[in-house]
Amino acid sequence: MKVTKGKLLGAYSALSKASLSKCEVKERIAIVKMLRSVRDEAEALNGFISDMTNKSQDIMSDPRKVAELNKAINAEADKPAETKDVERMTKETFERVVESNPDWISSAILVVEDVFVIQ
Repeated sequence: MKVTKGKLLGAYSALSKASLSKCEVKERIAIVKMLRSVRDEAEALNGFISDMTNKSQDIMSDPRKVAELNKAINAEADKPAETKDVERMTKETFERVVESNPDWISSAILVVEDVFVIQ
């Protein structure tokens, strides 16, 4: 499955704020390493989106320019992410992460599974 930058950012955002209370210490350390390996790429896209959003505030009166900015954001988010060197968690660890986060919505669970779980 192709992992896009947008999907990577969503998974990074969800997992970086997740509780790991049901995970063992070695699993927590592995998850932190996994997050660290994608942090730069996720934060770069987040910065790009923030910059574009700030620009859109200045041009709200011109719908065509706002549409162009949204198109640029979507194009960047749809680019493939660099995930070949990312270690992934086992399904058992993933189940413990989900169990630790009963307030997660299904879209967060899906994106974390797509990006960070061994398939």
